[in-house]
Amino acid sequence: MPTRHKHKLHKSTPFPKAGLWMWGLASLFYFYDYLLQVAPGAMKPELVEAFSLDAVYFGTLSAMFHYAYGFMQIPAGMLLDKFGPRRVLTLACALSTTGCLFFAISETRLEANFSRLLMGIGASFALMGCFKVASIWFAKHHFALITGATITIGFFGAVVGLFALPDIMRLVHWRHSMGIAAIVGLVGTFILYAVIRDRRGPKTEAHLGDPFHDETPPTVSSKALWKGLKTICASRPTWYAAIYSGLMFCPTLAFALWGVPFLVEAQGFDRELAGKITSFLYIGWLFGAPFFGWLSDRLGNRVRPMYAASLSTLIICIALIYFEHMSSGMIGSLLFGLGFASSGFILSFVVIREINPIAIAGTALGFANTLNTLIGALFQPLIGLLLEWASRDVIMNEQGDRLFQLNDYQNALSSLIFALALALLLLSRVPETGKGIGTAD
Repeated sequence: MPTRHKHKLHKSTPFPKAGLWMWGLASLFYFYDYLLQVAPGAMKPELVEAFSLDAVYFGTLSAMFHYAYGFMQIPAGMLLDKFGPRRVLTLACALSTTGCLFFAISETRLEANFSRLLMGIGASFALMGCFKVASIWFAKHHFALITGATITIGFFGAVVGLFALPDIMRLVHWRHSMGIAAIVGLVGTFILYAVIRDRRGPKTEAHLGDPFHDETPPTVSSKALWKGLKTICASRPTWYAAIYSGLMFCPTLAFALWGVPFLVEAQGFDRELAGKITSFLYIGWLFGAPFFGWLSDRLGNRVRPMYAASLSTLIICIALIYFEHMSSGMIGSLLFGLGFASSGFILSFVVIREINPIAIAGTALGFANTLNTLIGALFQPLIGLLLEWASRDVIMNEQGDRLFQLNDYQNALSSLIFALALALLLLSRVPETGKGIGTAD
């Protein structure tokens, strides 16, 4: 009977309206940054021509965003824990906006890389900021659902980018489109500062009335943050979960950049259709991320859904890479399945959140997202390098850009199979933290 009563309390915990507003706005910043993240894949011909890029340099240009994003995750988490989300997210959005503007006016390869670097530094605070807002304003047992919903909003930015940018490229110059994005970011900067708050008020505390809710995180001293980081770095379960998430993220980042070129050069689709087909990867994420968050909370289990996600991702990735002569509908379905299944790795963030104290939640999640992003980003130039290395015939289009064939892409993308197999092996070392929090009666 006590256990059943506990479940009823658990299910009835409300979402505070103020928290939903703040989390929603922070998630829109994440949406904006994902749109910027996928832009190079939709602009490949224009960027190759503007900066004289080969496959490796093109992969590097895109990956500069992810390198900055990855290396900044631990500092981002620590800064969010130290200063709170309001000031940090405001400055981060301003930095992303500045990078977007600089990219629009870049004339050299170096300037373009630097601009992508600035975008990545600003974007590095977006997801961690959403998580920090959620850890302040929502009950602990809602965190998996909120995590899935956050990822959904962010990946919707990728869908919009892949759907809209190829069409926009036919209407306006790519530099003008990036200028418009900079104006949107500037507006978002002011809105974030006006709305986000760092602590719950007394009314919200009374409204929650949940004995299982964490206390509002206290202000953390710099010494305590560094001590917390040391503790996180010494935690093997945190390492296993973070590396697992990075390996599972590889297919998403690989197809985010190389999906459109793969469909155009190896499968023969036109660029507008290829962008729309590739966007199904992120549409899969839109449905998969909240589903796995809900399923995990419902089952009171984190690892079992992650196993299902990993096996499904591996099988779908094999089909996507090696099956030939597929229709656009078939490829779109496989990409949807890939996004849906691979989104299950978000539960690794929930595991990391649950094995670390709330006071250093931002730092712990930042550490995890560092490995997640850097491992995934490594595959963007790596696939470009493998394409250059594996291709036997040099084929050029009318503009003089090098094109690759289906066999070249199959050889290069085979590296994803290795990454996913390794992820499955590591999953056996990830601890189960969800026991006793399921909502099922």
